[in-house]
Amino acid sequence: MPGTMALMLGLVLLPPPPPDDGKPHAGQAQATGMEWFHRADRNRDGFITFDEFPNQRFFLRLDKDNDGRLSMRELERAIGDQAPPRRVDTGRYRIQRDIAYATHEGVDPRLTSLDLYLPVDEASDDGHAGGRPLIVYVHGGGWRIGDKARVHEKPAHFCGKGFVFASVNYRLSPDVRHPAHVEDVAEAVAWLRAHAQDYGVDPERIVLMGHSAGAHLVALLATDARYLGAFDMSPADLAGVVVLDTASFDLERRARVLGLRRTIRDAFGRDPEVLRDASPISHVSDGGQYPPMLVVYSSERSEARRESERFVEALRGAGASVELLEAEGKDHAAVNRDVGVSGDPMSDAIDRFLEHRLASSNDDE
Repeated sequence: MPGTMALMLGLVLLPPPPPDDGKPHAGQAQATGMEWFHRADRNRDGFITFDEFPNQRFFLRLDKDNDGRLSMRELERAIGDQAPPRRVDTGRYRIQRDIAYATHEGVDPRLTSLDLYLPVDEASDDGHAGGRPLIVYVHGGGWRIGDKARVHEKPAHFCGKGFVFASVNYRLSPDVRHPAHVEDVAEAVAWLRAHAQDYGVDPERIVLMGHSAGAHLVALLATDARYLGAFDMSPADLAGVVVLDTASFDLERRARVLGLRRTIRDAFGRDPEVLRDASPISHVSDGGQYPPMLVVYSSERSEARRESERFVEALRGAGASVELLEAEGKDHAAVNRDVGVSGDPMSDAIDRFLEHRLASSNDDE
């Protein structure tokens, strides 16, 4: 195991007893980290599962390919991603934080709030009479962790192109189960649409974007009309949906993956009918009205590729407009982190999808 990774494991997961001089000793930490990994890997297959990990919230941050198990390579690559997000050009936007879109007794109000990033450059306005387009971003984290503040380059990039950008929180498991997560996101979208005029947003040009568990939630909103329907909206009211690297289109299949059973159980329970109900692919059928979608998957995640292809095939069979994009050379985290990075091929493809869909929205008027 690389020394840096072993040092992290030794210091964070299972600290060694303090030496006589009271100072940390890297050699002790490294040895302890290696010992810990091999002890946790009970079947000696080179992986540690969710249930074997002592800090399960930290596990979800480290599980880069979101397959419910950790390899030494994943642990090594995860170190850099634990650093704070890179600074971005805040000169492109002003921020309104912690705007409440709903309240629930006994629930931390931040979990039902959103951050709004508003462009400050009038030159970036696309001149549309109805206002600016809006991107609503939904974070990932296994339906258990994550926060709306982790947006990386997205606000600077999209505000620089004339978008308003919103990042939403939602209630987390195990405190809640399905359908609480998706109901929260639906309510946030409905709140933003109802307040569109207040923020210079065109209510007919709202795009959803989500990563990982957040990608599952936006895909579910786009396919199951009940959630937006509760607010007199329809998936067809959305100008587009960008799904960033999830393999959770079919939760019955996903629940069988070693290491993910507890994550799925905590968020959705064990009932097969509930798992089907929470699966976006279950709601794709002939005659359905679906917004245009771009489904992105990591080239390093074979399961995400297979499940994305199944989902896209089902949508195309139902007559929906959908594109499939492989994010070459990117792991699960990079598919999210690199959206908005200048010159990145995946990010450029997302921009082209949005430009095409929003131009089509204009033509329809």
